[in-house]
Amino acid sequence: MSDLEAPDSSDDRSAAPRLFEHFPAVSTRQWEARIEADLGERSYDDVLTWNIEDGVPVRPYYRAEDLERLAHMNATNRQSVSSRWSIRQDIHLGPNESMRRQLRHALDGGVDVVGLRLVPFSTSMQHTAPGIHAASSRTGLDITDVESMLEGVDLENTRIHVEAGLESLAIVEALERDGRKDRSVSAAFDPLSHAIRTGRYAAGWMNDAAAAVRRLSGRLVCIAADPYHDAGADLIDETALLLAATSEYLMQMGLRDVDVGDALAGVYFSVPVGASYFPAIARLRALRILLPQVFGAYDADPASASVVIHASTSRRNMTLYDPHMNLLRASTEAAAAVIGGCDVLLVHPYDALSDVPSDRAYRLSRNVQHVLRHEAHLDKVDDPSGGSYYVEALTDLISRRAWSRFQSIEARGGFLKATKDGYVGEIVGKGARYRRQAVSTGRRLLVGTNHFPNPDEERLADVENDTLASGRGDRAYEQTDLPEQPGTSREIDDEAETLGLPLPPRRDAEPFERIRLRTEAFANRSGGRPTAAVLPVGTPAESRRHADYASNVLAAAGFAVEQHPRLDPDAGGDSAPANLDTDVLVIAVSTDVSTSNVLRDIIISNKHIIIGLAREIRNDYKSGEPPVDFRIYAGANLIDVLSGIQDALGMGSET
Repeated sequence: MSDLEAPDSSDDRSAAPRLFEHFPAVSTRQWEARIEADLGERSYDDVLTWNIEDGVPVRPYYRAEDLERLAHMNATNRQSVSSRWSIRQDIHLGPNESMRRQLRHALDGGVDVVGLRLVPFSTSMQHTAPGIHAASSRTGLDITDVESMLEGVDLENTRIHVEAGLESLAIVEALERDGRKDRSVSAAFDPLSHAIRTGRYAAGWMNDAAAAVRRLSGRLVCIAADPYHDAGADLIDETALLLAATSEYLMQMGLRDVDVGDALAGVYFSVPVGASYFPAIARLRALRILLPQVFGAYDADPASASVVIHASTSRRNMTLYDPHMNLLRASTEAAAAVIGGCDVLLVHPYDALSDVPSDRAYRLSRNVQHVLRHEAHLDKVDDPSGGSYYVEALTDLISRRAWSRFQSIEARGGFLKATKDGYVGEIVGKGARYRRQAVSTGRRLLVGTNHFPNPDEERLADVENDTLASGRGDRAYEQTDLPEQPGTSREIDDEAETLGLPLPPRRDAEPFERIRLRTEAFANRSGGRPTAAVLPVGTPAESRRHADYASNVLAAAGFAVEQHPRLDPDAGGDSAPANLDTDVLVIAVSTDVSTSNVLRDIIISNKHIIIGLAREIRNDYKSGEPPVDFRIYAGANLIDVLSGIQDALGMGSET
């Protein structure tokens, strides 16, 4: 047969040689022995094991044998992971004509779900009366405005989602008047999230939820992980709190004689997807294992207990500066959400920190999903990560840890009781402090903010300084330090009462953005940006590494940075520079350079300048020698360092 001839269909393919038969099988014990030999004195865990945010260890590799121990692989109550998801875009409602334009662009842009949003995500939900007929006190928007906007627009093939806090049900009722009950509507009526964000709770809100699932169609009650995610909780606690809120909701519906099947038919789950790609995929898959277990505790019929997940890209890692980086982050988060099996996906516009996102940002956020669907073809295969040793092991790990923490919440009396006792605030605050420390020390990187910043990048023009403070996250945790709150056995009545400390949203980038805003304000007052000179001293590779790190940190603060040629104290040559024309001088010293005449001369001859050292802390100076003003090194609290530099330069406030 020639090379161009088709093979005979009768060929015995089973007789073809098997490539891997030429290689002997290698046991896990053999792999581990080889790894330990290669590592030598280095620690296996330190070098190869990494941790999910809260310290849950993830091994460097997994094998087929690891799947044999995973109970969920053959679980009968495991929900299937579908590849078919709906594209959602939210329209920010207000008394202006931009609503109609946004709506037309969304429909022409191929969205499946139109979200009507009254509450901007950058502020916490505002407390309103518990009645479901209230109009918006924030925007002045009346229900008739919503009906007017939708009038004459063909939405028969497009679903409506209402994102209006405690006012959501009132808008749903308006949409279902005049024979509109056949339209598929969902709503973000979420009393428990409202209570977490505001620290206030009323049993009447649950009465409204019970009434809604009885007499209105659609999934109108939301159980969300968003408030814990936005407040800084780690992945495991965030998942456990979602399970606890689900259990609380089902218990409250039972107390109001709502059938568990009806209660589940009227609910969906809102889950933000963070930047940690594989854990994000595994967490969505884990929810389809864990949520049915919660349903089962309330005798739910498995056939009617479907898990509907509305995923969204993360809001806490969005940045004010270099906002196009938000689009890049959203792209990986959206891919993780789809692979993890979300039912509906919202990709936040890259400029969502502004009052009203731009049409361009809306279009790009829609097209992220269109690329995933039409070019990456992620809608063609159900559960594409299923069977992956790594993802399945992560799914099991997250499931076990989250279930254990969920049980600890239940042991404290359930979600509301644990919130009143301060336990929910305690565990969320722990994660928030961990994240803040990781960002402040540079262990957690935000590209464009605390790593690889663009000093010439302008921030979103229409974002005011107080937008950063509106989250109040940093101040809330600092001032209160989340003390234990007194519990109470008093029954919660129909009037909103204090439930505990509010957990407002906070973004990871805020501390660095405050630093840069302060520099920016100083530059506007003084007529130019402060300058920083970085001088490498010592061996080329190490001193340059320290210099690059220091330059990166100072640029993140908004300084104009210049690196000087390297000085080699052992080679003689040019003397140390004196009286440099700069506001800040950083000497990037390699470890082979201790106290030397060159280093001392640099400090003495530039003592009118704020001087720092870029190297780990060590005793570099003898008694009587001039100390440096600050140190920059990997692991230092960079927020404290940069704030100290700004104080020394007399920069004043960030406004």
